Amino acid sequence: MDLAPLFQTNAPPSEHEESYLLQRITSLDDSLGALDVELALAEQTLEELNTRHSKLKETRKGYASIVSPFRRLPVDVWIEIMKFAVWSTPDIPADAAPSANILARQGIIGLATAPTLTAGKAPEAEEGSASHWPEARQLSTLTRVSKDWQHLLHDVAILWSSLELHIYCNDFGLDTFAPHLETWFCRSGQLPWSLKLLVSKRHIIAPVFASFLLRNCHRWKALKIYMQDLDILAPLFYLEPSPETKPPLWLMDAGEPPASPKEEHIWTNLEQLSLDGWFTDSAQIKPFSLVDNDSNDSVDPDSDSEGPGTLHSPHSIRLRGSMPALTSLVLDLPCQKIHSWDWIPWAQLVDLDLKTGDSYEDNVSFLAKCSDALQRCSLVFTPSLRLPLAIPLGPLHDVTHGVANLHIAQALDDEEQDEGGAGSEDDNSDSTNSLDPAHDSAVRLGGLKELTLKKIGYIAPILSRLTLPSLQKLHITMSPLNEPEPYLGAALIDMLDRSGCAAVEDACASPKSNSLQTSTGPPLTYLMLALENTMHRRVVAPVITNGEYLRIFERTKKLKTLHIKDFSTDAQFLEKIDHRGLLPRLKRISFVVDASEDVPESPLHLSQSEKVISVEWIRVIRDSVQTMSPEGKSKPACSSNY
Repeated sequence: MDLAPLFQTNAPPSEHEESYLLQRITSLDDSLGALDVELALAEQTLEELNTRHSKLKETRKGYASIVSPFRRLPVDVWIEIMKFAVWSTPDIPADAAPSANILARQGIIGLATAPTLTAGKAPEAEEGSASHWPEARQLSTLTRVSKDWQHLLHDVAILWSSLELHIYCNDFGLDTFAPHLETWFCRSGQLPWSLKLLVSKRHIIAPVFASFLLRNCHRWKALKIYMQDLDILAPLFYLEPSPETKPPLWLMDAGEPPASPKEEHIWTNLEQLSLDGWFTDSAQIKPFSLVDNDSNDSVDPDSDSEGPGTLHSPHSIRLRGSMPALTSLVLDLPCQKIHSWDWIPWAQLVDLDLKTGDSYEDNVSFLAKCSDALQRCSLVFTPSLRLPLAIPLGPLHDVTHGVANLHIAQALDDEEQDEGGAGSEDDNSDSTNSLDPAHDSAVRLGGLKELTLKKIGYIAPILSRLTLPSLQKLHITMSPLNEPEPYLGAALIDMLDRSGCAAVEDACASPKSNSLQTSTGPPLTYLMLALENTMHRRVVAPVITNGEYLRIFERTKKLKTLHIKDFSTDAQFLEKIDHRGLLPRLKRISFVVDASEDVPESPLHLSQSEKVISVEWIRVIRDSVQTMSPEGKSKPACSSNY
């Protein structure tokens, strides 16, 4: 029957056609039902086949793993894999990194949760959440995978030669951890040991831990200890006894005779020593003096008052032994003076970082004790309104190259003044300005590359005696407590000139030098001057004049990074620097000046309408320099965001 016309029109079918269509529909329904049954059977068969396929695949995988070449990997390859697994820990987030304030440390898993150190674990130790996995815990986890892995890891000495241990308030004391620490490190074979210890739990004494440190003094390569009470280290030291005095009673441990000060302990491999914390008044063993003690006080030799109280002693503090390999020393002890610590081998130090309670003069003397081996030095000075003994009352008598700058400082800058003009001889003739001979010695550090001076009250006395021919990075942050000092710029220029001359002399004396050298200052590439003491003060004259800033630039030909924070300058030297062609060589520049004053036209020639943002432009000048046109005019890239 021809049904084509019915598909092409909307005409109703006839009775005969309708009967035929109903028969066809019934027939098609039967066919679809049969196909549905076949599909169900096919799906069931497919599912069974997939199951068989998966089982066969798993069986094959097991057989393939047996004949896999990984089963025949050399032990050395497995060791390298284990090293990668242990040492590939992610970086600690900035907000979770250990800070200098021990009390603020939290959120980092302590090794009290590691199986190898569980003997002294408190029940609550595992309740804290972890922001990262320390290497030691990763190592502990791998040792529990299988006995083969455990034996393999225990035989890899390098994995057990270092440890970072975090101990919190809910953990047991250090003495409980000491035996487990020794077990850990003994797996390192003959390799030297490195320990980083971060403790927030209060410890006044820990004789077992101190004995562990001293007994293995020849094994240590690096010791970094961050804790509240460093008094536990007292057994490692002793006061140099005088012939007429008896050993202090408080040097004796309970139940044990005191160790002989003459007993030799050589810290053969110790290269890095870092102590961060403070010393308390309640310590039972205390050969230390607090910051508020008078160093001139002495102890009555017949007095029986030695004990846990404050110690007043003129004696030197000695270490039980020597550290012939020590090259890196970090002491963050704001409540401790170290001027009597005669055990420090200053002459062999390469890295020095000090934050102690010592005076200005003591910090200068520490530098004087160092040698040309020193490459990096950071000193954080104790805030004090007292003038240091080396501070001059007038022009610096030690200034030899920058005498003309003293007159420029008084004249507030004269661009056309002859820089080679003769200085007044009266500058050095006043005997009242002479320095104490004990503090009037030059300090030459031929190898020093990085010098950081923070919270320093007066910079001229120390700069006037420093000669640093290899200086590459200079970071100075003034203390906001002190009044701005005169002649700071002159002292800095003089130091640069003196260091430049020394660099030329060293280059000429070098057998590799084949050309005539000229003095252009030290190879300084980074300079930061943060004159915090100029903030919120009405300074009559700039601390560093525009002419002195220009001369500083002329003496730092290799300078790439410059950060200046000076609220006494108007930044007019920028235009002069730009005209001299000294600005383009800098890669990073930032200036912070006094926003309360009118900021003059800058090298980018900001218009009058842009002066509202010109101060911010000076604060972030780097992007502006990058968008500077050859004519010296700024491009639109200097947006109002700055």
